[in-house]
Amino acid sequence: MEQSFWIKLRYSADNDNDSDDFGRNLIKPRVHLKFSKTFGGIVTSPKVASPSAYDWKLIGYRPLEWILSGDINYWLKISIKSIEIPDEREKNLDDDERESLKGLIVQDFSFNICYSSCTLNQRSQLCGSIIASHAGYNAPKDFVTDFIIKTHIATVLFSAPAGSSFSLTWKQLLVHQAKVEISSNNISQSDASQFTCGEQLQPTYQAKYLKVPAENESDELFDIAQSFANMVSWRDMRRYRYKSGYANNLKCRWSIVRPKFTGISLKVISLDLEEHINCNYDYIAYSIGDIDFKDGQIRYLCEEYFQHLYFADGNYIKLCKHKDIGFEETYRNGEIIYIYFITDRNRSGKGFVIEYKLACLSFDYIFTSMGILDEIVHSPNYPDKYPANLTCNWSIVLESNRAILAKFVDMDIEEAVSCAKDSITLQEGYMAVDDPNKRLCGKQSDWNETFTSGRVFISFITDASVNKKGFALRLMEQIHDCSSDRLTINEGDWPKVLHSPNFPKLSPNSLDCQWVINAPVGHRIQFSVDPLTFDLQDTSGNNSYALFSKHLYRCIDDYLEVRDGPSKNSPLFGIYCRREPPSTIFSSGSYLYIRYRTDSYIESTGFNSTYEIATCGGTVVLATNKTSFIRSPNFPDPYPSKVECTCFAHLWLTYKENCSADSITMREHNATGEYILKPTCASITVIGKFFQTRRNIMSVFFQSQNNQARSSRMFCLQRKCGFEIVFKPSQIDHLMPQIACDWKFKAGIGYRYVLDFSFTKHQNFYQTAFDQTGCYPDVVVRNGVHDLPYFYGLNRHNFCENKTRFISSADVLSLTYDDRMTHFAKRELFTSNRNSERIYAPFRIEYLKVPQDYDSNSCMYHITTNLTIIINETDNLEYSIRFNPKG
Repeated sequence: MEQSFWIKLRYSADNDNDSDDFGRNLIKPRVHLKFSKTFGGIVTSPKVASPSAYDWKLIGYRPLEWILSGDINYWLKISIKSIEIPDEREKNLDDDERESLKGLIVQDFSFNICYSSCTLNQRSQLCGSIIASHAGYNAPKDFVTDFIIKTHIATVLFSAPAGSSFSLTWKQLLVHQAKVEISSNNISQSDASQFTCGEQLQPTYQAKYLKVPAENESDELFDIAQSFANMVSWRDMRRYRYKSGYANNLKCRWSIVRPKFTGISLKVISLDLEEHINCNYDYIAYSIGDIDFKDGQIRYLCEEYFQHLYFADGNYIKLCKHKDIGFEETYRNGEIIYIYFITDRNRSGKGFVIEYKLACLSFDYIFTSMGILDEIVHSPNYPDKYPANLTCNWSIVLESNRAILAKFVDMDIEEAVSCAKDSITLQEGYMAVDDPNKRLCGKQSDWNETFTSGRVFISFITDASVNKKGFALRLMEQIHDCSSDRLTINEGDWPKVLHSPNFPKLSPNSLDCQWVINAPVGHRIQFSVDPLTFDLQDTSGNNSYALFSKHLYRCIDDYLEVRDGPSKNSPLFGIYCRREPPSTIFSSGSYLYIRYRTDSYIESTGFNSTYEIATCGGTVVLATNKTSFIRSPNFPDPYPSKVECTCFAHLWLTYKENCSADSITMREHNATGEYILKPTCASITVIGKFFQTRRNIMSVFFQSQNNQARSSRMFCLQRKCGFEIVFKPSQIDHLMPQIACDWKFKAGIGYRYVLDFSFTKHQNFYQTAFDQTGCYPDVVVRNGVHDLPYFYGLNRHNFCENKTRFISSADVLSLTYDDRMTHFAKRELFTSNRNSERIYAPFRIEYLKVPQDYDSNSCMYHITTNLTIIINETDNLEYSIRFNPKG
């Protein structure tokens, strides 16, 4: 494939002729550009092809590898369009030795524990299972050209002699769409031909029977036997006994497609096979996953990891012994259950009979790629009468974690006091205790309930008496409608607010909010995000998938997307996540497109922003290794008159590794305080940012150890450097966040303090905010004076629900308020629907000076003469001063 790109360079000389930096030492501009062709790597186009003969020769015909990366909830479909590769695949002896593999090799990248490290071009990396290994000329007939990769990442390895070539295309498919194609497109001819008998079975709630194949199909021994009431009656029916033994060298496979919200029950009714301790000769096998054959044995590709499991090699079960008669297995999940019957070349038994039927026992995990859940769960045999003595359990879990609304379409269950006979129960927890008050029976078709966690567990129990029609229950996934195309800002309007749903509480899972902001024609829009509250969780920086993804260190979990125009196809300003908000954004026209997406896992704090008619100024946030621009209003058109813009300060220090020459440092309080800004000498770490202390003292240290003849300088706005003291307004209803306060109490020798703690409002604060701990973590009291502001020694105490009084043991007392613990726990608190007013509840501390002998716990001495003092360790197991409940 031929590709081209442009490089444009524009240079404007700096007009600043400051004598400190220019003149004799005038810098002469110079540009060096170096480029090279690269082959392989992460693919963004839908086509992959071998390089031209000339380019391949330049790199020594070395093997090349491409990484195909789609979205997480998708699988990949690959189509080979052309191939010209001599067949040397007999050299492929070890799949892990990728240096020696030959041909066109396609592997998945599923990060299974079975997959080991592979090497290519002397570099080690993880590798998945080989999905396809091709060679030949122009789509040979012995392999399929279209196949499905059951993950969103795949690798394509091209290792062939000179003169070889290939081309292929790939695309993403929703998982449920891929599964429709997988039965025909992802099974090779050799795989399909290895099974000589079997078909798809259609189970019902009434038992059906699968009978062993006979040596000759014309004997009509492949028929499904009639249904019998129990196993005893089956064995008594002589006319259904085997006429002869089964054939040798059989490879049979039957499949059962599990309907949604049902299970599949398999029971061995009769079994007479050639026995072996490991069932290595003739055997039946059940499987719900992909398998392979090696030396006549059914196995998974990583069977060695599962040999310790009870009579199971991986996720399949092998049966061959007489003692297996009566063995019953119920499959609650999985899309297709396979039954295999494999025989060797000699000896045989009479065969087997397996009972199969539907079971009201299932676990269904609904992927987001399967669409929005809107399904009906019904009792067995509905609308006919349900059977007696049922114990049914359905588990439904949404990957999206969105809420589920459950409502009855129809309900007719035997009614009794406390629903003690037949009943249905719906709960949000799998291990929830059976609560008689939650049982439902009779006719309650108007009942409905919302399960906010995105999961619901249903149990249905019947006795041996009256049977009714049962129920039909509708489950609907609830979508949070947060999009709008009617956000308008006009001239003269104050800035308007746009924030994530539920802000400042945590955002709901699986959001896809899209907003279009518009302004009058001829006006631009100014969009500013609050950098203090912006926090969108993202794992792309430490996710193994991201290392091989087109989303390399980009936002893939929760993110804010901003585009310059009215639609998702407009030019992109950026995609933002983690604690890296955008600087103020100015649209080029009268529209802005905003999109906010969250995933189905960890919830985010969200964002808070304003939008207004564009003026100038704003917030500038510079992230590492990224470049931002500040432009005058209307640039490149002339800027208007009477405009004052303040955007940033400039820091100009001599840069050296580890900032060993010049540096600037900020600390809390003094030279040993906590870092606010670690030593830095690079402007990118400070420009556009602001720094705030938690207390009323900040220490700023400037260090210069530059021994160069030409000194450096530090540049600030208007050639000055300084700081602004911020006085936050008092708030009656809640405390100010992100501050810390210290108080020192000195009663003098012979006296102590009694402190009584209470909240000025919210008398039930512990039950509404910190009920999990029972204590208020932000106020710490200590005996003595501690210079370390965050001393976490043993001599520290919090006020708790039943410990609201503190009596000092010494004449000196330290009291600290610091909300960092609350700030750290805010995510968990918001999860429990506790707002900031509850978290930052105002409190009151009354203190009283009392004599030393107020109680027997004082610990102070006034030393006036020489004497010996013996101090014994406390008998308090918590190693802390005693708390006395008030009253």
